[in-house]
Amino acid sequence: MYSLVEKEVIQKAFNQISEIPSENIITSVFSNDIDKCCVIGHLQRLNSENPSDYSSLNCCDFTENRIRVLSKQFFSDNNFLSIATVNNGGIKAYPQETPKERSLALLADMLKA
Repeated sequence: MYSLVEKEVIQKAFNQISEIPSENIITSVFSNDIDKCCVIGHLQRLNSENPSDYSSLNCCDFTENRIRVLSKQFFSDNNFLSIATVNNGGIKAYPQETPKERSLALLADMLKA
């Protein structure tokens, strides 16, 4: 499903999210502007020019983060699903308790695809 380069992007995201404490991953917003982000927010922040900047502007993905795009491909039968929806919860295929656990499970599935 994914090219070698795309799998490298997914693996990098998996590794980055693995390092973030669960309590620092939030739902529904990109950032709390202090020290927490959703999964997309963390990926945006960590790959930005200023990874210590937790501002909403630095953590949002107005241009759609590459992982969001790749996760939409994974859910090809439903354009409304992505890693952001998995992060926020309510997806039957990803019932894990925390946004981190849900997101890592999705990224692991994407790596297997």
